[in-house]
Amino acid sequence: LTDENAVSKHIHLVVDRISPLDEDTERTKEADERHHAEEVKVVENFSRIVAKSRVLRSRLDGVTIGLSSDIRGAPALETVLNMVTFGARERRRAMQRQQRSPLAKKIFGITKPNERSSDEVDEKIDPTSILMSPVGVVGLQPADLLGLDKEREADAVQDIVQSKTCAEWNGNGDHGSFSRRAHEAWKSKHRPLGVLGGDKDEQDENLST
Repeated sequence: LTDENAVSKHIHLVVDRISPLDEDTERTKEADERHHAEEVKVVENFSRIVAKSRVLRSRLDGVTIGLSSDIRGAPALETVLNMVTFGARERRRAMQRQQRSPLAKKIFGITKPNERSSDEVDEKIDPTSILMSPVGVVGLQPADLLGLDKEREADAVQDIVQSKTCAEWNGNGDHGSFSRRAHEAWKSKHRPLGVLGGDKDEQDENLST
């Protein structure tokens, strides 16, 4: 999330931990659940370490850690997808309105200037930014966004045990709050163009995300 007004970037750390049972352990539902409970303690301890670090607290808004018993499960990666797509419906509608907005057309050089001043709008706005998510994703390599399964098996895995642990501080909230703040920053940037909808759009967006 980039705050254009404060010229600062906000970061929410997302991590997936894959921890299956040992090969020598017979896999049963009870064994999976006991193992997962132990791994949750490890994840929670990591969250506390991050939350207590002065350096990380000052640079991160929060952390979400996904825990899965199978390499084909990636609950935290699903969280990343939810964060990036938050507000997508409103952005699509804004793009449609932009094509009809006289002020937006003026700023983007589509039509001749009208009676409104372009000073009312940030001239650095890129027309394609209306559709782009304000949440960006940074990973060690692009393949990280495809999950950890090297076989890229598309079929859903059965009997998987997984969970997500979130840690936040300074009232920043979880990844959902992070996404909402990013979307609010997007709306503040594009509101002068007159391409945003009313309360109904926001209600529909809340139902769809």
